[in-house]
Amino acid sequence: MRFTVSVLCPLNPLPAMCAMGLSTVIRLRDKRNDPLEIRGCSETALLSLLEMYKSFSPKPASQGLPPPDPEACRRWVQKLLKYAENFLAWREGRVIGHASIMPDQEKKDGEFLIFVDRGHRNRGVGRALTDVALRRARELGLTSIWLTVEIYNFRAIHLYKNCKFQTCSRDDCERTMVYTL
Repeated sequence: MRFTVSVLCPLNPLPAMCAMGLSTVIRLRDKRNDPLEIRGCSETALLSLLEMYKSFSPKPASQGLPPPDPEACRRWVQKLLKYAENFLAWREGRVIGHASIMPDQEKKDGEFLIFVDRGHRNRGVGRALTDVALRRARELGLTSIWLTVEIYNFRAIHLYKNCKFQTCSRDDCERTMVYTL
């Protein structure tokens, strides 16, 4: 699946989001050739992000996230917006995907989270968000990104393997995967 990038940082066309300024927009077409935009986000996107999570399915999707209780979800999203690097996929004025990297500068790594609205899965949205997040992790000087995923979430595992994440541990419920930058 290929995306057509029509707008990036004006002076630096693909090292992505050139320090991911919040005004930077990447315009893409998904697998069905429908338009979407990837943007960095700040606390001003809270209500749009909560709207996506309010209707998110399944509830909770993975490992208790997003939290099913509205107030707990709000606190979780606020924490991500405050401490993490966040990226949103937008279509027709609404958030359809969210990726987040929670960097640990001491360890030079970061935890990766990604959620895509059910109606927009298997269309390349998750791949686009992951690519942008990995580029931003490099810009931050991180050496690896890790995530945990339920062992039966085959669609997510397929995405992560296609993005070159490697399984580094596994138990009866989940696996931890890592991407070396």
